[in-house]
Amino acid sequence: MPNKYYEFDSKWGLEKWQAYCPNFQYRILTKDEFPPFLPPSLTAKFNCGMVVASGNKTNQTFVFQGYRVDGFELDEHQYIVSYDLAQSKSYAGFVEHADYTGRTTVIPVPMQLSMSLSGINVDYQFPTKPPHVSGSIQELIDNGLIQGFTNSVDVQNGNI
Repeated sequence: MPNKYYEFDSKWGLEKWQAYCPNFQYRILTKDEFPPFLPPSLTAKFNCGMVVASGNKTNQTFVFQGYRVDGFELDEHQYIVSYDLAQSKSYAGFVEHADYTGRTTVIPVPMQLSMSLSGINVDYQFPTKPPHVSGSIQELIDNGLIQGFTNSVDVQNGNI
């Protein structure tokens, strides 16, 4: 089943996101560092979070991933903001684990394209917490702490 999407506008512009997490970087976040416009009913459940940024002169994407312990599992909730700078458009919302009738849809194709061109895609997974509170995306890749660049191609092509 394709990832489902719930549109939820970002109250931050591109400049605010860039200050929050510079391009090609990640940051581990404490609860008091979460974007304040995200629903408190969701973020109150999070133990911590992570933000990652990737982009170029035409497309820029930010992924905020909240984590909560659910029994013996680590539950991940993604909020994604993608800017198509060439078209002066932005897309923002949550990637959902389930299909909620009347609420979720398939991720819009222009958003998928914008994310893909920025280098960040939907199927981002962080199997363990990085040893540092911030660093480069390349550091995550080099240390095997990020998955998703290969999986996301399969998601985009409908192979997963």
